[in-house]
Amino acid sequence: MFRISFILALFFLFLFSCSKNDEIEYANGYPSKLAGNWVVFEFQGGTLEGELSAPYDMVTALSPNDENILVLDNLYNSKTRIKSKIQGDTGFVAFKTDQLEVINYGGYGIEKISIEGYINDNYILKNFVYRLAQSSFENIAFEEEDISEIIFFRAGYYDELNALVDTVMVMGYRKTGFEDEEYN
Repeated sequence: MFRISFILALFFLFLFSCSKNDEIEYANGYPSKLAGNWVVFEFQGGTLEGELSAPYDMVTALSPNDENILVLDNLYNSKTRIKSKIQGDTGFVAFKTDQLEVINYGGYGIEKISIEGYINDNYILKNFVYRLAQSSFENIAFEEEDISEIIFFRAGYYDELNALVDTVMVMGYRKTGFEDEEYN
């Protein structure tokens, strides 16, 4: 009798210890659409009249530890990372958020970042980004149809006193396929 009650007690202990309260619930819709590798172009000053940077790679990823959080990596082409809040299906926002990269903390005088943007397949922006890419690359095989989605955001970079260091407008396209590398 003692053995049966002991086995039942272990069974119930195991049953109730497998609680689903610790599971992370991600954003509604398709949050995985937000994650990806991007080739981005940056306009200094936050407008199209600003100086255009050379294209660089940026990464977005869903946070494995927080719900409704998107991590943006390599902002400002400086290895700077931040967490932003997912808004709706394709938007993200952060207001004077501390950067996550401890090694590069304070690099370029940047300690906090504000950002607001979205990811979508807007035809006009896709065409504009394609023209930017076409003028930056010499790959004649690259076509507008190769761009599936675009990322667009404005960002403000702040120093330790919350003074504005720089503003940028960033737009780019999802990087797909494999790199054009020769392996000999």
